[in-house]
Amino acid sequence: MTALTGIAFCFFVAWQAYNKGYNPVFWFLAAGPIGYFILLFLPDLKKSQLPVEEIIKKRKVGNGIALVFTMVMVVLIILLTAGSSHG
Repeated sequence: MTALTGIAFCFFVAWQAYNKGYNPVFWFLAAGPIGYFILLFLPDLKKSQLPVEEIIKKRKVGNGIALVFTMVMVVLIILLTAGSSHG
């Protein structure tokens, strides 16, 4: 996957997250095939008939998942970058 394709995919995932009621910045950073796959299974909060408190709770959980994926991606990038500089 080229860098341009990867960035385009990140924007696509962020747009999908925004359309479902989640924080697009968190999901942009967590973008990847696995992150997108998980986003597909999260409920669409913009179309939800749940009480506001439940929507807020589900939004926090969904955005928390994105933050975990972001941290994993940052660690992987650091490890891969450090590993390639020693070779």
